[in-house]
Amino acid sequence: MDLFFLGSAIFFIASLIQSVFGFGSALFAMPLLVMFVSPMIATPTVALVSAAISVAMLARDRRHVNVSPVLCLIVASACGVPFGLFFLVYSDVNLVREILGGVIFLNSIFNIFCFKKINLTGCVWMLCAGFLSGLLGGAYNISGPPVILYAVNQKWPVETLVVSLQAYFLATGFIIILGHWVSGFWTEEVFRLFLFSVPASLLGVWTGRKLRHFITPSSYERIVHVVLAFLGISLFLQGFNNS
Repeated sequence: MDLFFLGSAIFFIASLIQSVFGFGSALFAMPLLVMFVSPMIATPTVALVSAAISVAMLARDRRHVNVSPVLCLIVASACGVPFGLFFLVYSDVNLVREILGGVIFLNSIFNIFCFKKINLTGCVWMLCAGFLSGLLGGAYNISGPPVILYAVNQKWPVETLVVSLQAYFLATGFIIILGHWVSGFWTEEVFRLFLFSVPASLLGVWTGRKLRHFITPSSYERIVHVVLAFLGISLFLQGFNNS
């Protein structure tokens, strides 16, 4: 039973982070959960809880979704997945992690410290972000960073940015969950841990929604770029240390 209370605590904080910033629940929950259960249990549980968090956020704030860009990102991602499967077979995963991590880190550092921001607006950047996310998701299950990087450079209100990311992640997460089901990862222990963690996750979503109103757009963008910088350097070091 201690595991279930521990899982609830982890997912409360993870859902709070997701509710405030629009991403980060899996990045927080996965490393902690695998300290207590096997990856075969942690991975599908995190996927299910992340989807539940997105559903809860969309149920309350779906009117804030910027529908057209999200649909374009989803379609572009779907086009990138087959290329990702090709890369999975014929490319060096560590080299891709190094390149992706370096690009994300440098872009975020530039946006944090430079007065003039890099302009990543427009249809071309949107399609590139979606396609690259699909490629990376299909190959290495790291689809989030390109779409987050694109979204945070738009002039959307914080509420629109956060909830629109949920719509994208829910669509792509459905494919991941389906893959877990086909692979036989849905076990009784996974569902028990998932169901026990749902109340704490919903409480985290509610708490994060309240906290989000105290964050100004400028401070939100800066915080997200700091998080992306850490994510970028983490990806780079993963590739470098494993190469």
